Amino acid sequence: MQFRYNAMTLIPPNTYPQQEELLVARPVPMFYEGKPDGMIITQLDREKVAEMFDQAKLGENRKLLVLDQRGTIVMSERDQEIGGTITTTSELYSFWQSPESFDSPLVLGGVPYHLSLQRSALTGWTYIAMTPMEQLNGKSDHIRSMTWGIVAIVIAVWMVVALIGSNRLYTPIRRITSKLSADSLPSPDDGLAAIDSYIDNMARTNNTLKLQIDQLSPRFKESVCLALLRGETGDLDLPLAAKQAGLPGAGQTFYVCIADIDEYASFQSLYGDRDRSLLRYALRKLIEELFAGLGAMTVVPSPGQVATIIGFDRSNGDGLEALQEIGAQVIEKVRAYFAFTVTVAVSGPHAGYAGIHDAYREANGLLGYRLLLGHSQWIDPGSIAPDLTVSRSATLRHIKSIVESLSAGDLEEARARLSELKHIVPQQVPNSETVLGQFAFLLGELEFLMQSLGKDTSSLFEKDPYRQLYGMTSLDEIADWFSAVIFPIVVGNLQSPDRQTAIVHQALVYIRDHVESDLSLQRVAEPFGLSASHFSKVFKEVTGHNFVDYVIEYRMKVAMEWLAHTDIPIKEMAERLRYTNVQNFSRTFKQVTGMPPGQYRSKFGFHDESPV
Repeated sequence: MQFRYNAMTLIPPNTYPQQEELLVARPVPMFYEGKPDGMIITQLDREKVAEMFDQAKLGENRKLLVLDQRGTIVMSERDQEIGGTITTTSELYSFWQSPESFDSPLVLGGVPYHLSLQRSALTGWTYIAMTPMEQLNGKSDHIRSMTWGIVAIVIAVWMVVALIGSNRLYTPIRRITSKLSADSLPSPDDGLAAIDSYIDNMARTNNTLKLQIDQLSPRFKESVCLALLRGETGDLDLPLAAKQAGLPGAGQTFYVCIADIDEYASFQSLYGDRDRSLLRYALRKLIEELFAGLGAMTVVPSPGQVATIIGFDRSNGDGLEALQEIGAQVIEKVRAYFAFTVTVAVSGPHAGYAGIHDAYREANGLLGYRLLLGHSQWIDPGSIAPDLTVSRSATLRHIKSIVESLSAGDLEEARARLSELKHIVPQQVPNSETVLGQFAFLLGELEFLMQSLGKDTSSLFEKDPYRQLYGMTSLDEIADWFSAVIFPIVVGNLQSPDRQTAIVHQALVYIRDHVESDLSLQRVAEPFGLSASHFSKVFKEVTGHNFVDYVIEYRMKVAMEWLAHTDIPIKEMAERLRYTNVQNFSRTFKQVTGMPPGQYRSKFGFHDESPV
């Protein structure tokens, strides 16, 4: 007897002659080499094997056969089958040999069976299970019923959950739809459709608003920049507004560069409204293009002026050198492409957004030096000489000589003195405001002279002469205006064939020249060979003023000039204007001006400060 795998071997019945029982043979020892020392053979009763199958409870009408390699039935629930073989012509044999080609039920005793097979790799036996098709279909129907039952339960549970969930969902939906605009809802009964419609409307509205914001963004940026330039930032959240406007961070230092059209009055008269708008737009675009590399913001704070805000990182040092290069390009390109010129002024560096207003004021102040430096200039804080000497006495002497020349009717002499004044002013006056102030003083002296002779100055000029003066941008323009317009008007109205008028005219000049002397009625009348009473009568007829009142008024006018433009002590003023004490002087000054001398000086007076 040969043993496989050195293990226990099952010997089916009828394997050997007269062997009717199932034998179990095992070598001794279990594992050996060559031949075993012996063997143990155990006999199994076929009825016991059948009982074992019955105890397995395979189910109603289910069968299990165990076949060995030869087709011998080793085990079965029917003991009479054990030891038998299946015939080669039976369907069971065909299934045993080739189960993959057997696809129809096996009919035994008129009962169709479903077959399944499993081969043992250890013993080589085949286990064939046979299940009645009716029983199998019953199981399938039972499984189907169970499945449908489970599906029904799941559906019921889902419906309950959906009902509860929909109630929980639609309650807030109804609350939301009740708050929405009725005009935007398609149907008040369909909450989700209503919300969907409302969201669509909101999306369209958002797109419209976004388009409008994009269109208004440049205006918003310009309004923020203008507010920063003008210091009108009270209601603004500066960091947020500056970020939205595209300005650099608050930790930067800022410069303000202003390009201002020279002789803007001429520019206005030369071009119509539409042409001026186009030219100003072209100028702004040119400046924006030149400053684009610095991330600057450009705005138009006033007609004829383009202001650019430039931010530099503090760690990068002074950016003035880069600005000088761009400013020179602005001046050059404007001169090349336009029929006008611009003067460019840039401030010094100022820290933070709050410093932008100070930078703008500084740059605007520097533009005033155009009156001294001329047109088409670059002006920065370093280009203004800090040691300009203010000599008010020199300019006042020239103004006095001009008035005397015009009083005498000598127009050419007055023009010569004006030419000298034009040349000394840039060396002796610190800034453009003072220059304009000096010429305004000259204009006031001439106006006062004519008013003293009873002339109505408001009817002598077509336009306000002071407004015209302060609209001028160069010394040449001012000098030409005085020489060609103002002086001829003054001389033409001062000349008169009336001897009495001529006497009073000369008396007025005498009063101006001797304001610090004794100006009694007798002393002024003597040079003209008139008695005091007669001179007083003539003076009042010509000027409309009492002589004494005129002298007091003129001396107070001189005192106002001294208080506004010099640091002469009030006590010295009282002495020079022939008052016996300060109290009398102060009382008279208050009667004329409405305020004491000290208060007048505080409000309008001289301050020893640098021009910038």
